Formats: sequence, structure tokens, C-alpha cells
Amino acid sequence: MGGRMSRLLPILLLGSVFIGGCVPLNMHGALREAFNKAEADNQAIKKELAQASAESKRLHQEAASLKAANEALTKQARDLAANLQQLNREKAGLAEQTASAKAALAAKEAEKTALAVKAEEQALALRRMEEAKAPSPSAAPVQEKPVRTLEAALKDEMAGGRGSIRREGGTVTIELLEPVLYHNSASATLKPDGLKVLKRIAETLKDGGDKEIRIEAHTDVVIQTTRFASNMDLAVARANGVLRFLKTQHAAGSTRMSAVGYAEARSAMAGDSAQSRNRRVEIIVHAK
Repeated sequence: MGGRMSRLLPILLLGSVFIGGCVPLNMHGALREAFNKAEADNQAIKKELAQASAESKRLHQEAASLKAANEALTKQARDLAANLQQLNREKAGLAEQTASAKAALAAKEAEKTALAVKAEEQALALRRMEEAKAPSPSAAPVQEKPVRTLEAALKDEMAGGRGSIRREGGTVTIELLEPVLYHNSASATLKPDGLKVLKRIAETLKDGGDKEIRIEAHTDVVIQTTRFASNMDLAVARANGVLRFLKTQHAAGSTRMSAVGYAEARSAMAGDSAQSRNRRVEIIVHAK
């Protein structure tokens, strides 16, 4: 307010002079100086006003640009959120499809195992029927002397309930529980004492004429190891390990030998208490 009064004062003085009519010389110079100053101040005010107007226009333009950028970012955020929801839905759908595919694959594997077991059972039943119709003359050596020799060789295991020998027609089944051959339920490596037991069996199997030897490995339903993808893989590894050792001991001779893993498909007993009983290897000797 004081600045405006100081700018207006020269103009008021000039006006009063004109009204009075007489202007002294020294007063004329003062008035001229005051007028020039007022004119300069007026030009400065106009310049400031123009600058302020230009700054206001720039700020308005900048605000409009920021608003447009904010609207674009908001739209982009909405689009990204919608895309994320779509990706999550697709991910859930893929997970469901993967789970269904895994379940279908597991069912196929179970069906395949069941069919293999059924085929083996049918083949065994057919052999037994043929034996019943026409007993082989060479069956007697497998049933008598070699069996007695096997019982003598496995007396410690049989006495401790860790092994057994079964006879049916021309077939002899030697059953060895897991602790006889392996250190633990996760291993397919034969332990030294287990190798000794297999060596005694191999020595006995060298006698008795031509025969067929089949090694079957069984487990329970509990997966005991991360080394093998499944109990079936563990059972196959165990059966093949026994087969390889018997071959190195020349137990085969002219005999045909094979190995198969059944995992839990052929449980000897049911129930949790029978798990250790189901973890076993069977050496099946069939007279030809």
C-alpha cells in the first residue's frame, strides 16, 4: 500500500500544480523528475504483470501435462492389474492341468504295474498247470537234495525269522527279509554279510540240473529314500543287484535268469506292523 502511494504522489503533485496555474522553475524540474519516475514504475509494473501472466500460463500448461500423464499412468496401472489377474487365472488353470496329468500318469503306471503282475501270475499258474499234468523228471533234484542243502545254508536266517524256503511242485522259493541283504530300507547296495548269504545260495544252485531262476524284490508302501524316484525304482535296483551277483558266482550255468521289482504290488502281509515283513527279496527256482 505504501509503495502505491509513493508512486501516485508525484502524479498528485503534478495535478495540483496544473490546478494552481503557476509553476515555479524549480518545481517544474521536480515534477518532471517525479513524472519520469512514475512512468518508469508503471513500465516496471507492466513488465512484472506480463512475466506473471506468462508464468501463470506455463504453470497451467504444466498442470495440464501432469494431469494427462497421471491419467495415462492410472490407465496403465488398471491394464497391468487386469493382465495380472488374467495371468493368475491362466497359472491356476495350468496348475490344475498339471495335477490332472500327474494323476493320470500315476494311474497309468499303477495300471501298467497291475497288468504286469497279473501277466506274471497267469504265466506262473500256467506253468504250474503244465507241471501238474506232466511232472518233469528233473524236478526231484530241485525238490530234495538242493532244498535240504539250502535249508542247511540258511539255517541261521531261518532260525532268526529273517528267511524261509517254500516248495510247491517243481518250484522252490527262497525268501530273504531286508535286514539279511541291506543295511537300511533306503539302500539297494548289498552289505558284506548279505553277499555271503547269496554266495552260499549260489553254490547250492550250481547243482540240480537245468533250471529257471527269477529274482523278485518287494517293498512296503512307505517311500524310504530320495535317491530313487519311487519304491518301484528301489525294488528294480535291488532285484538287478542280486541277479548280477548270482551271475558272477556262476549260479546260472545254462540256467535262464531274470529279475523284476514289484514294490508294494505283492504284499506278503497287510497292516502297518507288516511293513518289515513286506520288505524282502525272493529267489524263485523253477525246474525245467
